[in-house]
Amino acid sequence: MTATRPYSLMVVDDERAILNLLGRLLEARGHEVQLCHAGTAALIDMPEPPPDGIITDINMLGTDGLALARELRSTAALKDIKIIAISGDTDDATKAAITEAGADAFIGKPINPTTFAEQIEAILQGA
Repeated sequence: MTATRPYSLMVVDDERAILNLLGRLLEARGHEVQLCHAGTAALIDMPEPPPDGIITDINMLGTDGLALARELRSTAALKDIKIIAISGDTDDATKAAITEAGADAFIGKPINPTTFAEQIEAILQGA
């Protein structure tokens, strides 16, 4: 099954197994997906034009997902990218930090492989 509209997406996670799983789930719905293993790599490898959305883990070594979100929001050419944060930390403090960093949405881990791509699509469509 494909999405109603294909999106260009970047997935950022330092756990290769999760990174590959998320990429496969999104590609199965017809989306163009670029995988990055770190926040710094995402900034260095940013395509032109930028992707419609970035799905980023919060807890990563080096440039974590919060720092990545802040950098995207402070860069004029990247500030409008939808940012979806994912994390196993689902407490209120983490959610507040994610919002403060500028993310548009949060999905807790473990993700549901059956509905993950549809969740991403709904966020990108503004639902």
